[in-house]
Amino acid sequence: MTLRPNIIVGQQATDVVLADKDFVSQCTSAITQAGKFPERYARLIDLYYILERLDLQPSDDVLEVGAWETFAFASISGRVKSLTVSDDFSWAQREYARRLSLQPSTWIDAVKTYPNTAAASMDIQKLSQYNIKVDKIYSISVLEHVIDDLTGLKEMRKILRPGGRCVLSTEINLFTDMPYRPDVFFRVYRPEQVISLARQAGFHVIDDLIIPMPNDIIYRKMKEAEGKPDALVHSQYFTTGIFTLE
Repeated sequence: MTLRPNIIVGQQATDVVLADKDFVSQCTSAITQAGKFPERYARLIDLYYILERLDLQPSDDVLEVGAWETFAFASISGRVKSLTVSDDFSWAQREYARRLSLQPSTWIDAVKTYPNTAAASMDIQKLSQYNIKVDKIYSISVLEHVIDDLTGLKEMRKILRPGGRCVLSTEINLFTDMPYRPDVFFRVYRPEQVISLARQAGFHVIDDLIIPMPNDIIYRKMKEAEGKPDALVHSQYFTTGIFTLE
């Protein structure tokens, strides 16, 4: 069995999203209202492919992992039986959150205004302790921040019902990687590393792996970082990859 599924890389994956004017107009406002990275439309691209691959059904119970201060859930709320948006709120203790006066309670109050949607405090590394079972899980650039990423994936697998699906995006460089660094709170993967972790957690990797890049500059920057993992603390040296797991 080959380690890597088909990979769609580059401008093609980005253009598909930007050509969908209805999607962009409906989602941009909600996603950027209080997003972690409001200046980066890559999160919009991630969401497009996540929605495409989740195969949402009206009877689904859905969990978003690592959702605080983002509003991607606005595109799912009301389309499914129930939606739980979760975070461990560890970000609230960091300097940038204090500087911007970001409070979990403000976001939780906003979540409550959406139909069939609830906010919850959950640690991705302990999901099975919350007595929850869901049909679909998604996360947008969360796995790279999880200290024990393999445990996080295993916990997601545990709470999925039979036939369930998990779609996630995470930080990717095609040529090199950066192990988790506590000083910057994240890591950068090579695609093969995420696929290997997912399989160790009991998932099957299905469908194409999407790695959107809005221009060739990012590709060249990723290549420049080969053999220089410290460069990967800077966002110009990586992009995101979207993985579909069952």
